[in-house]
Amino acid sequence: MMTQIPQRYAKALLSIAKEKEQLYLIKEELGKIKEVIYSSPFIIRAFFSPHIPREEKMAFIDNLFPAISSLSRRFIELLLIKRRETFLPLILDKFNELLLLEENKIDMELFTPLPISDKLIAKIKQKFQSKFNKEIILKIIEEPALIGGIRVRVGNELFDGSVEYQLKFLKERMIKSL
Repeated sequence: MMTQIPQRYAKALLSIAKEKEQLYLIKEELGKIKEVIYSSPFIIRAFFSPHIPREEKMAFIDNLFPAISSLSRRFIELLLIKRRETFLPLILDKFNELLLLEENKIDMELFTPLPISDKLIAKIKQKFQSKFNKEIILKIIEEPALIGGIRVRVGNELFDGSVEYQLKFLKERMIKSL
C-alpha cells in the first residue's frame, strides 16, 4: 500500500499538469522546492515533522516561493493536508519517471574510469537508443575505481562491461568447470 502512494500522486499530478499544459513548469517548481527542503538537515526535520502545523509548513513554502504556480502550491498543500509530505521526494521521482515515459525518453548513466571520446559516447548512446527504442537522456559519470571497460545503467537495468565483472565471470566459469 505504502509503495503505491507515490505512484498514485505522481500519476494524478502528471494528468492535471498535462491537462493544464504545465508539465515542465510543475517539474521545475517542485524540483526547486525539493532542492530547498533537502538543502539543510534543519529544514528536512522541520518540513517532515508531524509536530509542526501544516499552516507553518505552507507559510514556509509561500515565503520562499511567492511566485509559485497555483497547481504546485495546491499540490504541496494537498500533501500537507493528507500528511503525505514525507512522500514528496518519491512522488517527484515517480513524476519525472512518468514524464520521461510520456515523452518516450529514458535516463542512462554511463560509468567510465577515464574520459572517453565523443565518438564513442555517441556510438554507445545510439546502441542503447536502438535497444530500448527511446531517446536517451545521458549522464556520464567518471568512476576512477572502475579498472577498465564501462558500466551502463538504463532505468533499473545494469549492463556491466567492466574488466572487474569480466574477471569475476571468468572465475565463476572456471570454478564451475572443475
